[in-house]
Amino acid sequence: MKIFILQHIDAIITTALALCLLIYAWKHRKRLQSSPRKIDRALPALAIVLLLIGLLRLAFDSQPAYVWQRVYSDDQRASAEFPRPTDTEIDTTSAKGISIRRIQCDVPYKSINLRLSHNDIPPEGLGPTVEQRIEAVLSNFKQQGLTVVSCIPEKNADAPCYRIVVEKDGGKIQISWRIAITPKALYGAMATSTGGYHDDPVIARFLDSFKIQ
Repeated sequence: MKIFILQHIDAIITTALALCLLIYAWKHRKRLQSSPRKIDRALPALAIVLLLIGLLRLAFDSQPAYVWQRVYSDDQRASAEFPRPTDTEIDTTSAKGISIRRIQCDVPYKSINLRLSHNDIPPEGLGPTVEQRIEAVLSNFKQQGLTVVSCIPEKNADAPCYRIVVEKDGGKIQISWRIAITPKALYGAMATSTGGYHDDPVIARFLDSFKIQ
């Protein structure tokens, strides 16, 4: 909410000022209507115009222009469409000795983070089956205090793939994830959202665009 206010402060001030003028004009409508000054008689109409301007600015400022562009993992095998490619960056971290490369971006004006990830499976980790890997992923989520809502198997270019949804803090935070498992690597498209953005169309388009080739 604080971020929203800061991003739309001009439109909010305009709308608030218009509402104050409307209230003033309504309370003093008889005096204003009988006033010899044109500016006094025009005050209610000016307040309405100002209110419309404020609301229009608030509406249009809240709808960022998305430029959808397909972005590929570093090995070019996985890809997904991001709404703001210029905001993406490569983040290389290490989890249990495994290098995880992520391309990510935050969706403007919305509490949504989108990520495309890729990590190679080390030689000593090639033994487990696909089912065992998914069980390990779900177990890791549970250890982090997350609640597994769903885990649905699917296919993506003949690679085993799963759609996983987990939640935290009673549903305040939701992670929607499509993970593809190839013989030597894991690929994933993940959307993390908070507040009322769990069902935002941006998330659906991003996850549905995830491809393995």
